[in-house]
Amino acid sequence: EDVAPLFRKKRGSDEDDEGQISSTGDSWTARKCCAACMDSISVTFGPDAVLPNLLPQLQDKLVSSDVWVKESAVLCLGAVCSGAGAKMEEHMSQLAPFLLAQTNDPCPQLRCMACWTLSRYVDWITNQSPP
Repeated sequence: EDVAPLFRKKRGSDEDDEGQISSTGDSWTARKCCAACMDSISVTFGPDAVLPNLLPQLQDKLVSSDVWVKESAVLCLGAVCSGAGAKMEEHMSQLAPFLLAQTNDPCPQLRCMACWTLSRYVDWITNQSPP
C-alpha cells in the first residue's frame, strides 16, 4: 500500500486491532475512499468553493446512459451533503424528484444509492409543504 488512510482499524482488512476478524465484513474500497474524500472536501472547503466546480460535472453524469456513471454521480450528491447540504437545498426541488425516480431503476445499486442520497437530505424533505 502506498497511501493508507489513518484509522484505528485498517479499512482494507476485516481484522480489528488484535487480529480478530470483524463480524461486519465492511471493507475499505476505492469507492468508499472517494465518497469520504468528497465529504471531507465539502466540509473543509465549503459549498462556495466546491459546488460551482462540481455541479456542472454532475449534471452531465446524472443523465448518462451508463448506469455506473449515473450511480457515481448520485453517490457524490449524497457525499457532499455534510459540507454543502444547506447550499444544495436550492437544487433539491429538482433533484428530489429525480432521485425518487431512480429508486425504480432496474439496477439495485443505483436504487440503493438514490435512497441513501435522499436520506442525507431528509431534513430538507421533511420540511417541505405538501403540494
